[in-house]
Amino acid sequence: MRAVTAMPKASTICIIAAILLFIVAENVPKLIITNLKPLPVNTSRTIHTTPAPAVFYDPTITCPPSASNDCHSAKTTVQWRTTLHTTKADLTDDKGKKMKDVAELSVTEDLVRTDSNYRLVSIKDLLHLQRGSAHPILDDTSHMTVTANGFGLDFKTGSFARDGLQYFLPFNTERRSYSYFDVFAQAAYPLDYVRTEAKGENPYITSSDVYVFHQEIPVINLARSATRSFTHSDEITDEPVTPTNESDLPAAQQDQIAKMRLEGPRSRFYPDTTAEDDPTIELTPYYTATRTLWVEPTSGVILNQEEEIHLFFATDATDARTTAQSGVNKYRTLLHTSSSWNEATITAAKETATPTVRAMYFLRLGAFLCKYLAGALLIYGIWRFSRRNRTQPTPTTT
Repeated sequence: MRAVTAMPKASTICIIAAILLFIVAENVPKLIITNLKPLPVNTSRTIHTTPAPAVFYDPTITCPPSASNDCHSAKTTVQWRTTLHTTKADLTDDKGKKMKDVAELSVTEDLVRTDSNYRLVSIKDLLHLQRGSAHPILDDTSHMTVTANGFGLDFKTGSFARDGLQYFLPFNTERRSYSYFDVFAQAAYPLDYVRTEAKGENPYITSSDVYVFHQEIPVINLARSATRSFTHSDEITDEPVTPTNESDLPAAQQDQIAKMRLEGPRSRFYPDTTAEDDPTIELTPYYTATRTLWVEPTSGVILNQEEEIHLFFATDATDARTTAQSGVNKYRTLLHTSSSWNEATITAAKETATPTVRAMYFLRLGAFLCKYLAGALLIYGIWRFSRRNRTQPTPTTT
């Protein structure tokens, strides 16, 4: 009869070490990722675009009464200057409990003339983001002001629940479409994944792939956007929401929207008008835009953004779509410009993303090596044990 043989000490040590290494490989990366994933707080970031040409409507230009509206068309060079500041949010939920892992994001965004530093557009935005996903919280804590005095734009929202990503994309960004909020439209539209620029081939981070996303904002009636800004919902819902009519707004808000419109003889805005058919018409401001984002997917950091915005006057939606397809119209363009981040901003974005990329690389490498070593130790321990059993003599019985 064969006696039961105790496992040799070397085999025991190898197998226990293998188990411990498997545990480390499975759990330590998860713990470190838990610390890497949340949006950082108490940070400030500045984003500047490369100065670019712009066509805009300048109401301060003195024109003869009989002049066509192109008299107010001006050209200049502009630059977006944006500052983002994050802090730890101090919010409570409906039950009076303090919300955890929420960041407060304060944004100031100005479109300035580089020749005079005059602000053509000024945006102030306050929102609260879930630190783990970069999505806005579902509560009505967002506030926004959009001002462009020269264009008659003046959005001042109350507290509302923000729908869609903005300024950041999630940690481990996926190759799919995201809902992305547009300031002028006052609504979220799809931001679509379009391609991957492979590591070593993209101009941003050579050790990481870069995902490219694209968004197209359809032609939007800015008077309706202003109405929407005054009447944002205080909750996010999948149920259809009945839009508020402009006539239902308080008188002061109706006056603000009325200042956005232009009125005059048709010939002032449409040079092909004949003298026999030159009625007085009213024009409403419209807006359309495209933007492309380059994103480092591991960290969710936006590395670059290119954008084209077009604000213009039109008589109705059909006229607006035709005008948008035609491009800049000196008689009815409010603002047209293209922008992309400057080199200093791109460099700063790369420096923000790189530590996360490196950390994730070493985590994956470390986990692989731990599992490889664990497998080797486990095989060796079992081999030592089975070898001893084979070589151990069988005791005889009398």
